[in-house]
Amino acid sequence: MVEAAGRRDNRINLRISGKDFTELQRQALAEDIPTQSLIANIVHQYVQGTLMDVSRGSKTAGREAKDAAADSGSDTLTPSK
Repeated sequence: MVEAAGRRDNRINLRISGKDFTELQRQALAEDIPTQSLIANIVHQYVQGTLMDVSRGSKTAGREAKDAAADSGSDTLTPSK
């Protein structure tokens, strides 16, 4: 996993479903990184336009990611490796 660039000096509170959080924890464990680091990396890749939509095998970012997920009936996005 690519480490998010720059200093992490901003905090956010985020509410997500228990199912999503459990899946994030599982993926973080598989990557051998903290869950917060995984989330920060996903956000970083999203804003950089390098987050991959696994249902389409293509890069998605911003509004395109939401539209792509809606079109495919899936909200499955994963960090690129």
